[in-house]
Amino acid sequence: MTGEIIDNGQHLLAGAYINFFKILKVFGSDSIIKFQPELYVPFFDIKGKKAVLNTSKLPGKTGIAFGLLSLKNISIIGKIQILRLFFRLQFKLVKPENRNTLEFLKEEKQTDDAVERFWEPLVLAVLNCRIQYASAKLLVEVLKKAFFAGNVSSGLCFPTQGLSSLFQSFPEWFSKHRGKLYLNTTVKKLLVTDNKIKGIITSADETVDGDYVISAVQPNVLQNILGTEYQDLPFFAFFDKTQFSTIISIYLWFDHSLDIPEFGALLGTKAQWFFNRRKIVESPKAIKEKYPGHLELTISGANDWDAAHKEELLASCIQELGTIFPEICHSNLVRHQILVDKRATIRITPETERYRPDTKTPISNFLLAGDWTSTGLPATIESAVVSGMKAARHIISND
Repeated sequence: MTGEIIDNGQHLLAGAYINFFKILKVFGSDSIIKFQPELYVPFFDIKGKKAVLNTSKLPGKTGIAFGLLSLKNISIIGKIQILRLFFRLQFKLVKPENRNTLEFLKEEKQTDDAVERFWEPLVLAVLNCRIQYASAKLLVEVLKKAFFAGNVSSGLCFPTQGLSSLFQSFPEWFSKHRGKLYLNTTVKKLLVTDNKIKGIITSADETVDGDYVISAVQPNVLQNILGTEYQDLPFFAFFDKTQFSTIISIYLWFDHSLDIPEFGALLGTKAQWFFNRRKIVESPKAIKEKYPGHLELTISGANDWDAAHKEELLASCIQELGTIFPEICHSNLVRHQILVDKRATIRITPETERYRPDTKTPISNFLLAGDWTSTGLPATIESAVVSGMKAARHIISND
């Protein structure tokens, strides 16, 4: 269409994705990631107000506290209550179990403006779930790993190229380690005998044998290839509990360059985040000359989206963005693309969190990996990597 590679949404990573960055270093693609030295997040209100969470003024946790106190879009009482919650988190005085995030925040005396202008954008970004559904336990885990783990961990990161570029060297690396890739091939069936997988049958009707099988597909896909005799086991109860969260990504190309920040949270609008891809992503000169302005809008937790109103959604989002950044009104939209992923991530509620399956399964040589498994993390890239490492350790230890 425009000649640019676009992902299923502009990915915003956390500096706390330690295991994911270790993997990228192995593949030699860690240089593609742009790191914030400290956490810096601008918030833009539909009414024209701007606030910035900037933790760079002071080192460590003191900088986070100062940054929160400096936020202009939250009342002083709201900011104090956020800091109070951070203090209680650090000293393990909170009880998030079996609560959704909204219930948890209300119990922790968070003010309405703090919930609307700080917590809700954060929860949507890291959990891809509305606060009335999202597991509070996972939010607490994210806060521990990000806000309380040093400046780099609390900062955000952006891939400066498409996600496929991060793993471009994987086929060569895998081949050197005596691996074999079956490209453009799917698994049709698992061959299970005496509680052990003897092999898999591919879409090309080829049988592949192996000592162990690790499944890294989504639960709905796994359900289709797993025998019915195993689907009824309590271990696989997650199949019936699985819910998904929708993410809508709106890509916009303009005929003028846009002098707006590289990214920011949006308040009071349909989209929750915007990304100025001309300031984040590397693109060929010819494309940038043809399409000087390029933005991406993200709508997380968009399960109530109606496909019949795609053009209305587009017009509404552009109008709202133009209210915040008037120069958009003076640029012509020359291209757009709306991507809707109805199964972008699993929706982890307090109930479904209890049913996330472990790596080991009742089938002796069959292991699970994926962001939806029991990693103690939200359904993120980091969770996927952690699950894969867990599966590998089981095989190495012959456990």
